[in-house]
Amino acid sequence: MKKILLILSGLILISCEQEISDDEKLARLYVDMVMAREKYIHSDSLYTIEKEKVLEQHKTTEEEYFSSLRELKYEDERWKEFFMKAKTYVDTLEKHNKKRK
Repeated sequence: MKKILLILSGLILISCEQEISDDEKLARLYVDMVMAREKYIHSDSLYTIEKEKVLEQHKTTEEEYFSSLRELKYEDERWKEFFMKAKTYVDTLEKHNKKRK
């Protein structure tokens, strides 16, 4: 749980990258949504609030988010790359949180 909270605090991390692909943006949104779910697993109402914050931060809607994920599942190579991008983002958040300690 502590690890999850540390990663969640990294959600405010602002990327310095010049160009981010749509799949990378989706991977970051995916990670942020999973982290929100994990943080508020015992409270649907708090999760709903956090989910809306995440979607707003990523300037998207829940419908667009799920539509984009559905689109990925039909392309095996792109799906694998998506999860690698998500893992890289999690690693970046963890590294950022370690530096803050």
